[in-house]
Amino acid sequence: MRRLMLFLLLAGFVVPAQAEIVEVAGSTTVRAMMEPAADAWHQLHPDVVVTVRGGGSSAGFSSVLDGRAQIGMMSRELEPEELSLLQQAGMVQVRIGFDAVAVVVSEPLYLRGGIAALKKEEIAAIYRGDIRNWLQLDGPDRPILVIDKEKERGTRQVFAGYILDSTHGDSLPEAVVVGPNHDMKTLLQASDQAIGFLPFGETGDHLHALRVIDGGHHYVADTGSVRDGSYPLSRSLYVLHKKDAPAYVQEFVEFLCSPHGQAILRNSGYVPLQ
Repeated sequence: MRRLMLFLLLAGFVVPAQAEIVEVAGSTTVRAMMEPAADAWHQLHPDVVVTVRGGGSSAGFSSVLDGRAQIGMMSRELEPEELSLLQQAGMVQVRIGFDAVAVVVSEPLYLRGGIAALKKEEIAAIYRGDIRNWLQLDGPDRPILVIDKEKERGTRQVFAGYILDSTHGDSLPEAVVVGPNHDMKTLLQASDQAIGFLPFGETGDHLHALRVIDGGHHYVADTGSVRDGSYPLSRSLYVLHKKDAPAYVQEFVEFLCSPHGQAILRNSGYVPLQ
């Protein structure tokens, strides 16, 4: 706790002597809205400081389970083993919004290379190494730079579960494997021949979501298709906490679902509950 207080002071937080600390960990997707929400909550309640760190959805779950964090962030559904552990440990899961996983290519491929839509099986073939050049998809004669994410990341598990029919399959040996979404964005923006995937809320800014074609249907991620689940890579965003968490922890979770918290989520690029 002393180290945490010192860090907060060095980072510019004004920490009251009797401040309550809420530690939040997990999904880097949810982190994008959690950090401004934490700042807003501290403005309303100066006696409560919310610290936020990433690590991925699996880390969010395990951090609450073993007491390293009071709130976990997840951008995927619980697996059966996790659901059992959640019930045994007296944890609760709260939906705070919606998102989707968007398949993204480097901007030159989208704007000038003719790659604005791909079939589900074509994306799968790229990530399995069966298609290695954009020319095979009527694009430019360039090798495909495949960018993947670490297996424990919620965004990766949603992508792999739908595209590859396996949430825990290994990455292509020659793929570039990244952790946080920021690293995926950086590589996609720096390359002219890459494919990757990002949260819907982090597309734009020269990162264009492809149309995904499956069974003759063209799926486009937008607010309506994400909320109603008709876009096949849609997902819910969650936080977890212990049922007996202190009142100031549960009040912060309630804030995330309030009109103020939902406005922050919307401004972060995600889809609110209503």
